[in-house]
Amino acid sequence: MPADLDALRQRLERAEGADRELDGLVLSVCGYDVKRWSSEWSIRKQGSSKWQRGMPHVTRSLDAAVALVQRVRPGWFWCAGNAIDGAEGRVTDLNRLYIENARTAPLALLLALVRSLIKEQP
Repeated sequence: MPADLDALRQRLERAEGADRELDGLVLSVCGYDVKRWSSEWSIRKQGSSKWQRGMPHVTRSLDAAVALVQRVRPGWFWCAGNAIDGAEGRVTDLNRLYIENARTAPLALLLALVRSLIKEQP
């Protein structure tokens, strides 16, 4: 998984905005199975047999990105907002802090989340 996470980090760094393929990649490293049925997406929690129609727009919606951070990093704090050159996202458990910059607040927050997952790998 570390190679997958690093590739995802690089793709998030290059992202210009919302991207459904990128939504699927982020969700897949955060505990979801993702499938595309023609023009429609479905997800399920890994290990579950029940598919849910639709997929959160985590690269477009700050609310969706925050919900994902809260699911993957329960009890951690987050912050996202405008920066000089785009947006900044932070995730922290008060002992570890991950700060990232990206074009939009959802992308910056997701990038900080992915960075935390990379750093926490055994």
